[in-house]
Parts: sequence; structure tokens; C-alpha cells
Amino acid sequence: MFRRLIPVLVLLAAAPGVSRAQMAGGLRLESVETCAQLTTFTARNPGFDGAMIAAKREALGGCAPPPPRITPRPAPARAAPAPRVRPHAPNPPIARTVPTPAPAPPPAPTPVPVRPPPAPRPLPSTITPRLNAPTSTPRLNTTVSPTVGLNLAPVDASESLSAAIQARVQAPIVAAAAAPEPEPVATLPPSAPSGCRWASVADAVLECGEGSGWRVVEGANITPDTVDAAARGDALAMANLGYFYEVQPAPIGDRAEAIRQYRGAADRGVAAAQYNLALLYDAGVPGEVQPDPDQAYPLFRKAAEAGIVPAMGRLGEYLYQGWGGAPRDDREARLWLERAGDGGDPRVQYYLALFHLDGLAGFKPDPMAAAALMLTSAQGGDARAMFRTGQNFERGLGVGRDLGEATRWYARAAEAGDPDARARLAQLSTPVIRPMAGW
Repeated sequence: MFRRLIPVLVLLAAAPGVSRAQMAGGLRLESVETCAQLTTFTARNPGFDGAMIAAKREALGGCAPPPPRITPRPAPARAAPAPRVRPHAPNPPIARTVPTPAPAPPPAPTPVPVRPPPAPRPLPSTITPRLNAPTSTPRLNTTVSPTVGLNLAPVDASESLSAAIQARVQAPIVAAAAAPEPEPVATLPPSAPSGCRWASVADAVLECGEGSGWRVVEGANITPDTVDAAARGDALAMANLGYFYEVQPAPIGDRAEAIRQYRGAADRGVAAAQYNLALLYDAGVPGEVQPDPDQAYPLFRKAAEAGIVPAMGRLGEYLYQGWGGAPRDDREARLWLERAGDGGDPRVQYYLALFHLDGLAGFKPDPMAAAALMLTSAQGGDARAMFRTGQNFERGLGVGRDLGEATRWYARAAEAGDPDARARLAQLSTPVIRPMAGW
């Protein structure tokens, strides 16, 4: 220690005008061994030689100051949502009014189903069939001209004037009533999806062929008017018909036709169809539709900006990952994820857990908050969150270390198809053989 102080003492003694206090400060500076001690020394000796402090900082490895905090960007102004149309349960109905020239107000349209995220994927709920607005009843002309069918010959004075007029007016009316009624015009049967028929148009019972017989399609979500309206280009009917073709099993289901109907509705601004079409492009359909995130990203954004909550979560995921040409933007991703967070989507909770874990977009690193969100996501069925929860319990990250809980979550993730979880579970179940003493 004394040998290290000799050069400092010699330097200070040789420098002109060096006070005894500065020499004492130099001795204290030489005894500094950590960056924290150097910070304390600098604060207590504001007038000390800057060159010596800089040399000491370099000798300690730089002592770089802590990185500045990231101030979260304020939320961008949200554009006015597009006309809200029919969301799928559990989302609230998004309805629009169909204009009609009929004097009677049209019935409110049935919500267009919004397909839930792929995992978990609940069965679609039964939805009341949508019927078009009733046409107005034609008005009948009940005005009778006072001169039609009247005998204008002089009336006998002995005859009552009112009785004569009544007899002469009633004659053409009775003759008109006795005329034969026109025969009803034959109507064409209502159109039905390919391979199906309407067993009862009044109750909208749809039967579809399967093998040698017909079976009733429960919860078809379409009516005869739906099929006809979709053929005429009605956006809402196209969205409903697309959902029918997507969710029905073979041989009724037709993903290519579903995409065609969804595309027509999406181009006309139906947000539910935009979201459902984006899901098809996001995951793809084996043998039918190739995954195409360049197609899915703009559709997720349009649906999210129109107020579809599940689309908000998927848009945040795309912005976090930078998929489909989306710019990698943690701040905007956080905004969309937080807007979708109240919906209970386990995918959203998984990504918010990563934001808390890594301290992204203005969050401070918080392992406990990250572990809590990850556990909630795992309980909701996200396989990635199950594996990360197993890691948290195995390593004690944000939770108490518990190898039993870790094994349980690894097993659940492996059952959900996570390959990393299967590999880790195999490692934990392999006994460790210790070498014998002296080997």
C-alpha cells in the first residue's frame, strides 16, 4: 500500500502550490477501489483535480454512469372507429343499421362472428339468424270514381233517391268481387350453400349432404336471405357466409370460399371479417392456405383500429416481433397490448410479462410482476407461458424456488406441444450418477 502511495506523494510535493489538504485528498483518491467509492469521493471533493479523477475512473474500468430512463411515448390519437359490426362472443355486439326505403324500421342485424384466437379456441356460440328488412306491403287503391258504373238515366220520382243511387253503385262493386282471383306466381326456391338445402325456409332449417343422407346443421348463422344478399354483394352477409364456410367440418367447410367471402366483406370495411381473414393468413390452413404474415399484418391493424379487441393484442404481438413487414416498435406494441389486456387474452399477458421482465418501453425490470403475468397466461392455456413458468419455479425467478411446481408446468407445456418443455422434463427425470470417491 505504501509503495503505491509514494508516486502520488512525490507528484503532489513537486507540484507548485499544492496544499496539504490536496495532498490528503490525493491519498484518499488512491485508496478508492470501486466505482461507488469514486462517486462518493467526487461528490465530497468538487474542486479536486479532474485529470486525476479521470485517470482513476479509467483505472477502474470506466465507471460508466447508469443508462438514462426511457420515458414512455404518449399514446397516439386514436382514429374514429369504423362502423361497428357484429363481434363474436365474448366480445360485445358491434352493430350497424342497414338502410331501407321501407317505412317500417329495419330489425337490428345479428352480430358477425369474430373467430377467437387459435389457442385456446372455443366452439362458436349459437347466433340468432339474421333476416333482411321486411318489404313494405303495396298500398291498394280503394278510391272509387263517383261516375264509374253508374246508370245516369233519370230516376223515377216514386223511387227513393238514396236507394236508387245505392243500388247503382253496388252493382259494379259486386261484379268486381265476383271476378276470379289471379293465380299466384310461382317463386324459385331460395338458394343454399353448395351441397345443402333449406328443409324449412320459414324456420331457416339448413340440411347438408353427408354420405347418402342429409343432416341438420346446428347454429348455421345464415338464412336463405343471407346467401342471396351475399351474392348481391352485401358486406355483412358475406362476412356471415364466410364464417359459415370456415367453421363447418368437411365436406361442407370450404376455406377457399371462406377467404373469398371474408375478402369481399373486409374490402367493404367489416372489421370482424378483417380479423377473421387475418387469422387465416396468420396460421394458415394445412393443404389449403399458406401462412402469409405480409397479408395478416395490415388486416390486424385495420381491425384493431376499428375496435376489435383480439385484433389489438395480435397487432401488439406483430409490432413486438416485427412480423409481416411490421416495424419493430416496443412502445406502440405496449400501447396496443395494454388496450387489449383487459380482455384476458393469454397471448397478451405473455407478451406483457416479457415487457416487465426485460424492462421495455418505459417499464422497469420487475421479475415478480413478470412471473405473475406469466403464471396468469399459463393458466389461460398459453404453452409458451407454461414453459416459462416452469423455468421461473425451477430457478426462483420472481417466485419461490419449487422443483415440484416446475415439473408440473413443464409437463403441462409438453402436453400442449412445446418441444423445449419435453426436453427439459426428460432432463429432470434422468437420475444423476455421481462418481465414487477416489475415482
